[in-house]
Amino acid sequence: MADEYSQFKGLLKSGTQFIKNIWNDMRKEGFKRTLHRDMKDIYQFYLDDETRDRLSEMKWYKRWAYLTGLVLKNMIIKLSPTRRILVLLSILIYFYGRFVTQSNYFHLGFLILLLILILELKDKLLAYDELKEARILQFSMLPETFPKYPDIDIACYMKTANEVSGDYYDFQQMEDGTLIVVIGDATGHGMKSGVVVTAIKSLFSALGANPDISAFFNRCTQILKGMNLEYLYMAMTLIRIKNRILTASVAGMPPILLYKSKSKILNEISKGGTPLGFTECHYQKTDMELEPGDTILLMSDGFPELLNDKEEMLDYHRVKEYFKGVAHHAPKEIIAQLCDAGEKWRNERAQDDDITFVVLQIKQ
Repeated sequence: MADEYSQFKGLLKSGTQFIKNIWNDMRKEGFKRTLHRDMKDIYQFYLDDETRDRLSEMKWYKRWAYLTGLVLKNMIIKLSPTRRILVLLSILIYFYGRFVTQSNYFHLGFLILLLILILELKDKLLAYDELKEARILQFSMLPETFPKYPDIDIACYMKTANEVSGDYYDFQQMEDGTLIVVIGDATGHGMKSGVVVTAIKSLFSALGANPDISAFFNRCTQILKGMNLEYLYMAMTLIRIKNRILTASVAGMPPILLYKSKSKILNEISKGGTPLGFTECHYQKTDMELEPGDTILLMSDGFPELLNDKEEMLDYHRVKEYFKGVAHHAPKEIIAQLCDAGEKWRNERAQDDDITFVVLQIKQ
């Protein structure tokens, strides 16, 4: 009797905790808002741009009927052959059960669908574990500590859109006092872009000290093309700072923003060539003298191309306004302010691309 009471008490406790978790999730996330976001994600995942344009021209009732059928069709196509057969079988059993007196057919149809759901969940959890390991491996390749320079403050930030990022940043300290900083963005995001990041990490470690930035970029292009990665490229910005002289080159990345503390002017360094792995070219370099208080912002395009819930892009002109308004703060505070501005702009819309910042500031 005591054992039965203990089991009942344990079940009651588990059930209560489960209900509390659901209630907290609904209160924290906002059930209606989260459901709307998930439905939007389904819409974008299963439909291409051409289909979305065609749907927008239909009347609402025709659009919903067509959309429901299309999503179900695409969902079934993405299942394995065995699971497609099980889905069809469960539907047939369900409708057959509607026309006979035995209700067990309905239960059987439901159990088959539940089995498919369990199998899909198992696959998702296995894939998630693998991606989690890949994420840990990739983040282990990022610098654990920043270079310690007596006259430069450094802060970095990365927020990935998926488990595995296509963004990358790194540093090298040379014996002559030169600081080399690189930030990159592989095409797309996920496992394939993670492979490109791994390759670039190795290339930067081996060849990044080359004083000829253009030669380094072109050597990376040669090696990436030899890997036959099929339309996977790495946009990159590389800067060198020595004796307060900034040397910078851009390969398909957003412009470097340099805030001059003395004149309060925001300079934009955007001269550059194509992303690495595409084609060899001559990459221009820009030299600028740095003064106390000057602040440099390197970023991937995930921030300026951030979309809000109205599908509007944040864009570069807003980024420059945000940065100019906070450039007098310390690097960590600058990044915090930019992230806060991005969150407000996104308005809880799902993040589509990786976001990375590297901020360097010449000490006063």
